[in-house]
Amino acid sequence: MNKKQQTLFDVITKNCEIDPQVLEENLIDREVGYKDHTSYIQYLNKEGNPVEIGLGRYMRTILKIGDPVARERIIEAFKLATWTFKVNILTGGDIETAYLTSNGKFDSCMTHPENSSLLQMYVDNPQVVSLAVLTLDKDPSLAARCLLWRCKDADGGDVLFGDRVYGNHEPRKQLERWCKDKCDDWRNCTGHPDIPCRIKTHKEQTLYVTIPRPNKHPFADSFCYVVCDEETTTLSNELTVNTTGMLTSTYGDINGVSDFVKICKCCNSRFVRYDSHGGVCRDCAANHGRCIHCSNLTLLDKLKSVAEGLVCEGCYKYLYGKCGYCGDIRPGGTCKLGKLGEETFLCNTCRSVKYAWCSCDNHFLFEETTPSPAGPRLCSGCVDKKKAIACECGKSKWENSGTAFYELGNTIFCSRCVVAKEVH
Repeated sequence: MNKKQQTLFDVITKNCEIDPQVLEENLIDREVGYKDHTSYIQYLNKEGNPVEIGLGRYMRTILKIGDPVARERIIEAFKLATWTFKVNILTGGDIETAYLTSNGKFDSCMTHPENSSLLQMYVDNPQVVSLAVLTLDKDPSLAARCLLWRCKDADGGDVLFGDRVYGNHEPRKQLERWCKDKCDDWRNCTGHPDIPCRIKTHKEQTLYVTIPRPNKHPFADSFCYVVCDEETTTLSNELTVNTTGMLTSTYGDINGVSDFVKICKCCNSRFVRYDSHGGVCRDCAANHGRCIHCSNLTLLDKLKSVAEGLVCEGCYKYLYGKCGYCGDIRPGGTCKLGKLGEETFLCNTCRSVKYAWCSCDNHFLFEETTPSPAGPRLCSGCVDKKKAIACECGKSKWENSGTAFYELGNTIFCSRCVVAKEVH
């Protein structure tokens, strides 16, 4: 097996599931060769005649590799293993040319011709932004690219930063490795995070780039948070209270940050809403507590401490009181107690364990009530009243709580006797 056969053998087995015996029979036994500076190979067909075919078609028709993504990945990996590549650094107008000539590649909104005016910010600032492009020696077209930024860290130190890499699978990985070798820091996430607060870098730091304010701003991958004045634009990878806009538009506009930067309702300062504690900033939140009932943040000196935790004045006034039975201050409610119906505050525990509710809408101690045949427990007065309500047939409301009783003249009738009497 020659070197290129071995390389293709290794690349295919690494990137897809295939029987090595099938691969060997169709790769070595057919004496596969390679046409220089192309992705074409030659092999012997079943009749023993030499045939030239594209590597992609060879994998699809001969090796039966049906996944187009896997075939493309194998082709790129084979190129990188057998071809050499180089990285060039472009500035000024060459950046615009590279973007526009890669239109339709890498799924990038900035490569479309209608967005060419947005690239002017890169063209006009070669001192801070350049473009690294990776090409293969046998294929001059751009295979991968990424922006390079000369920026400042929080201490004012110089940092060469490698932005998001665009490219096909293997070229992209090669350029990412190049960035890690040549740059001081590089992007450490793909796409925008779920919480737009900070684009992560490998060193977990905040970076800044200051340039003269352009007429239009491009859609930005890493430096998408900006602070603008009349003359300059400062770009950063982190949202702060000073951020005035976001570069998330493909129309050259600066989008607002009102959804992400809020005003503290306590001290009126700006804060990032992901630091929010119910509408107040982190500092003010240290002087606040959360009510265990309504969950509202309230100043600590306006919260009352109870056995369960902290309670705001409103919930305390509405829910709490001194229990007329146990004497503790607990959540509960006002109840009518005894035959006279005197209103007394009972905690929820005592009201449910020590007292029973009667149908006369009063609460009595549990031992002062009697279980009824159906329905709630009854006080002695209600028991006597129900026993006194009796039909001439002998049924009483006490024993038949589910039966309706009616008064006709001075006589009580149950529902069945009322019907019979009306019939006659």
